[in-house]
Amino acid sequence: MSILSRRDLVKAGVTVSALVTTSVVTGSALANEAATFAPGTYTVTVPSIKGDMTVATSFNADVITDVHVISCVDSNVIKDVAIQSVCPRIVEQQNIEVDAVAGATMTSLAIKNAVAQAIKLAGGDPVAFEKGSDALAEKPQGEDETYDIVVIGAGAAGLSAALTAAREESAPSVLLLEKQAFIGGCYRVCGGGMWTFNAPINEWVGQDCSKEDLIDFMTRRSGEYPINEELWSNIFDISGEIFMNLWKEGVGFNPLTWSLGNAQSQIPCFWTLRHSDIPWEDVVSGWSDQEKLIVDRAGVETRVNSRVIELVTDGSKVEGVVVEDLEKVYTVHAKKVIIATGGFTQNMEYRDQYAPEFENAFAFTSAGDTGDGITLTRDLDVPIVGNGMMGLMGLNPALGYYGEFGSLVWLPQMCVNAEGEPIDLSIHYGDTLKLICDQTDGHIFGIFDATNAVAERLEKALALGYVSKYDSLEELAAGEGIAADAFVASTANLAEGPYYCIIIRPLFIGSIPGLQVDEKCHVINASGEIVENLYAAGMCMFGNVFNIAYPSSGTGVGTSHYTGAIAARDAVAAL
Repeated sequence: MSILSRRDLVKAGVTVSALVTTSVVTGSALANEAATFAPGTYTVTVPSIKGDMTVATSFNADVITDVHVISCVDSNVIKDVAIQSVCPRIVEQQNIEVDAVAGATMTSLAIKNAVAQAIKLAGGDPVAFEKGSDALAEKPQGEDETYDIVVIGAGAAGLSAALTAAREESAPSVLLLEKQAFIGGCYRVCGGGMWTFNAPINEWVGQDCSKEDLIDFMTRRSGEYPINEELWSNIFDISGEIFMNLWKEGVGFNPLTWSLGNAQSQIPCFWTLRHSDIPWEDVVSGWSDQEKLIVDRAGVETRVNSRVIELVTDGSKVEGVVVEDLEKVYTVHAKKVIIATGGFTQNMEYRDQYAPEFENAFAFTSAGDTGDGITLTRDLDVPIVGNGMMGLMGLNPALGYYGEFGSLVWLPQMCVNAEGEPIDLSIHYGDTLKLICDQTDGHIFGIFDATNAVAERLEKALALGYVSKYDSLEELAAGEGIAADAFVASTANLAEGPYYCIIIRPLFIGSIPGLQVDEKCHVINASGEIVENLYAAGMCMFGNVFNIAYPSSGTGVGTSHYTGAIAARDAVAAL
């Protein structure tokens, strides 16, 4: 078989543009036995992370000429980078084992699965197109580079740190590095809430929180675990300025939809402008992309697919980073380094070590949330401080608590555990993570009767296997493994059937244990000394400012932005 590149195909006059069809197979019979494929376009539908993906794969007699994704319900931007990268590489290399895109693994795998099935439909053998990883086995050493400040991670904290540093009067050179193929991290998949204090927006809506009340609330939420009150003081002082600057430059906060972040606090949380008219819609805020435009305008150089694999140190002082991108490994010398790598919800080793009591929870976070801050500082003897995890409840790792089906976890008429005992979910949602983890088998059951207001959505979910349906409570108890007597006794307020049941599971939206820092976000070692030139901001240091559970809506995005800004200003001042 002749293996041609995409460029060769274009030169030969073969059409490689998108071919969209609605039939399963549009190919004709093989012209002769020597041909590899029956030429044509073959349309295959396969499951991806959030639902079905439909892919059209085209062939001439010998090669794959085009791979085109017709439809995909996976998250925007994340699916886009996978489609834009995987599809052309399959065609160029005639290889269905090209590497998945960092941060979009499941979408990448779905594309490759669809092409493999299309090869079979076209009369080919997928094994002949399994050529292994297309990554370089050993990447060459690139030239050294030098920047004033390097920021590791382009989530909320990293974007804020890079933007704040670039905006300082001295105009330092700033390099923002992101290991995934797109920026945003957990910021990209957050619900879209951020609090602030002592700002014009607080005056406009008539709700603010004093510094003393803020620190008192976070202290009470952290129980026996200490928090850094001086850092909270600095967060309070900088929050209004950073928030208002982002709003003025295009980040879509909506002052009309603010709410208290926790009913037990005075903290006002401001929400995204997106999807406010559809309560169950995917509340992807769009903030990360809006902020990236501001970062670009400020002159920050941002590089994706650029993973920091090592800090350059002399044993105590940090002097730069070692970076691996898709083509090479190189060193960036830097006067200051800010770690903004997020948490560790996707790292089972760190979860077992720092949060073993949450083993039943699943991660509903960025795929890049693998604890890189902890890994990078292991040789610097940096303590990990903090206790607990950030989370709530959801349907499954693909849908979480968003969308037409994931949001059903908020709507049951009652919830019970395996013992048939009612579970009260009227507490702050951040406290539901531990509550559900502690139940038998680490989940609870949401029950709907025939009077529910979401029957149409429940029926759709039933067809997809997300929900079960029963004619009687006794059948429901037997079918779900719930203690029948206690269950039936606890459901006296339910109306007649049919009854729907949804299993509600605990999920992570982030982690709390993180690198120890001081009030200016300098990383501190076990001897209590500053690790020279090194800062940490965002989720990788949350354990310094709150513990046990997610305390209030807007805390993840807010704390990340404000600690990123605090770290950046001190770093620039110390250049």
